[in-house]
Amino acid sequence: MRDTAIGQNQHQNTYNSTCDYYAGCESDFGLRCINGQCLCEINSYWTPGNYCDFQSQYGFCVFDYWCRQDLALHCRNFTCTCSLCRTCFWDGVRCRDCPTSWEIVISNGTRQPRIYCYVKVDFHVNWDESVSICSTAATSFFGPTSHLVYIDNLQELTDVSVFATNQYYDIFIGHTNSYNYPQWFLSNGTLSPPLHWCAGLATTYATLACTRLLIGAACVTNIVCHGWTSRYICKLN
Repeated sequence: MRDTAIGQNQHQNTYNSTCDYYAGCESDFGLRCINGQCLCEINSYWTPGNYCDFQSQYGFCVFDYWCRQDLALHCRNFTCTCSLCRTCFWDGVRCRDCPTSWEIVISNGTRQPRIYCYVKVDFHVNWDESVSICSTAATSFFGPTSHLVYIDNLQELTDVSVFATNQYYDIFIGHTNSYNYPQWFLSNGTLSPPLHWCAGLATTYATLACTRLLIGAACVTNIVCHGWTSRYICKLN
């Protein structure tokens, strides 16, 4: 009879459903059978994505590993927090540490509020040089992690243009077609979000091209990666 019962209860139960020795829980989702119910372990919680995860910002904790350490959260005073250093902050997605010589920019757009950390570099180099310099420009609590600014969406296009101010005619941004000419990529090789091109420009090119942002018009145009020089903005990763 027991073998039959086991065969009839091979299915795995989901969150908050009853469970026992024969009817287990969906372990792939992080569930465990606790007091007859499929629940997350004490140091994790059930997410809207239907799986158990560790605590995000302000969640209760006892140890660091209870927190989303992939978001750089740590446990302080029984709370998952970014308050690890004087310049550490939560940017709406993860913990950041904005170096004291950089500037925090708060986006007030209609999208999810974000806080960015930028630095303006007020001398001219070519695009390749700006990518190289920005990659090691930041020294922060979480290590040297920065890049030539990427434009993720129209809101950041506006935010960067405002941050640069009209004192700058243009700045380099970290988008290039160097990995496959018909497509645009970020300087780290990942596929670029759609760009807001200046009116009348082609959006694909058959030869190597990089990008700059025209500040007054708040739009993107192509440039020669090696010959053109401009100022630029670095962004904390």
